[in-house]
Amino acid sequence: IVSDILREVSRVDRIIRTLLDYSRPRKSSPQIVNVNQVITETAEIVGNQGALKDITLTLDLSPDMPSIIADPGQLSQVIINLLLNARDALRGAGEIVISTACDGDAGAVIAVRDNGEGIPGDIIDKIFDPFFTTKDPGHGTGLGLSVSARIVETFEGVIEVESTHGNGSLFRIIFPAARGYENAE
Repeated sequence: IVSDILREVSRVDRIIRTLLDYSRPRKSSPQIVNVNQVITETAEIVGNQGALKDITLTLDLSPDMPSIIADPGQLSQVIINLLLNARDALRGAGEIVISTACDGDAGAVIAVRDNGEGIPGDIIDKIFDPFFTTKDPGHGTGLGLSVSARIVETFEGVIEVESTHGNGSLFRIIFPAARGYENAE
């Protein structure tokens, strides 16, 4: 019974920390960021923790990615949120692909695609709302995508989603390139 209590206290603690992070985002440290490097390191961390058991994670990273201005820790948090949501949508085995591309003058594009169940059309416009979740109680706060959108917008980026129920989802993040900042560091 003590182990059950400790597990629930830990769960409540995580929820409270997430709420505090949402209401008072930590101070960011913007810098010139190599997007591919952050994605590679984040994928390695998530993979080493066993969070993607029975899931194939493929990285398709463009070699000519422009740098962006962002906080690498916060960018990693966004990637982790998208990976964990994709994992949950797969409900076991499946595939997640993280790709990057240079989008002409627009900058850097990060895409996270899964072949999971997709997002029903009647809720897709709510997924970035704070506290909106389709997960069972105790399995999500509904803040992951909301916090992720806030982080992306902080660094002048845009996050979009395309999904067809039954055919997976594609989250696309577009950041402006860090033109003119290369000598600022």
